[in-house]
Amino acid sequence: YSRAGKIARKELNNLRKEIIKLVPEQFYAKITEIMTKYLADKLNCSSAGMTIPSLQLCLSERKINDELTTQIIRIWEDADFVRFAPSKISSAPPPERIKQVTDLITQLEKLFK
Repeated sequence: YSRAGKIARKELNNLRKEIIKLVPEQFYAKITEIMTKYLADKLNCSSAGMTIPSLQLCLSERKINDELTTQIIRIWEDADFVRFAPSKISSAPPPERIKQVTDLITQLEKLFK
């Protein structure tokens, strides 16, 4: 639980090094995986079968503000869109998305202290 942020940042740094090797679908699958594990650990929710509604419920139970909740959901939806409708890719470029997720984790870490 207390190491979730550190683990997520390490995985994001590793992902940054692998960007060139990955197709967009793989990259966004990895982003979703990192976010899912981090949020499940921090929110004490199950990562198995985590959906947007279940995530929203966990976030509201922890009193996470609407702005952060919206950011999390937007990143999650964008990642799913790229993974499942790759011909319509218009999401943030991978380096920018990694920065967004890293910044989001930093903000959440401050709230969870």
